[in-house]
Amino acid sequence: MSIERIEMSLLRLPYVHFFETSFGRAFDRTFIIIKAFSGGVCGYGECVAEEAPLYGSETTETAWHILKDFLIPLVFRKGLEEPGDFAREAGIFRGNLMAKAGLELALWDHAKLQREMKTPLCLDESILSLDTTRAALEMGSCRVINIKVGRVGGPVEMRRIHDHCEAHGVPVR
Repeated sequence: MSIERIEMSLLRLPYVHFFETSFGRAFDRTFIIIKAFSGGVCGYGECVAEEAPLYGSETTETAWHILKDFLIPLVFRKGLEEPGDFAREAGIFRGNLMAKAGLELALWDHAKLQREMKTPLCLDESILSLDTTRAALEMGSCRVINIKVGRVGGPVEMRRIHDHCEAHGVPVR
């Protein structure tokens, strides 16, 4: 799985209802999505660092810096293809566990991850149509599908995906 490119996106997700902790109320969440592209497949990872260093010492800004200037270049400089190799090589950099985890997650091929896990992997964000559903099932990428009606384009496509999954014994949530 030769990594062709890696992209990062900084996203802000507004909460439907505020989230309250001992640190105060939050009305949205900022986070980084990392995408690793290889052979027509895209792996996704989320860096869970928050905007402010309240829960942990990493922030979205520091994680972006570590990813952009150190971790992503490491992948290409060393020609890293396997997540285990990345984890080992990234150990040279201290801390920054959230940034490292986000990139490592993106490097995992869904099918490989599913084969190595005992817990059923559920796909939802990558299920965009009946075609992506077929591809995911053919690769053995998951054992459960979560259909998001808005993501697949409406109830007709949702029903087609449901029926395909049902015919192949794959639970739908």
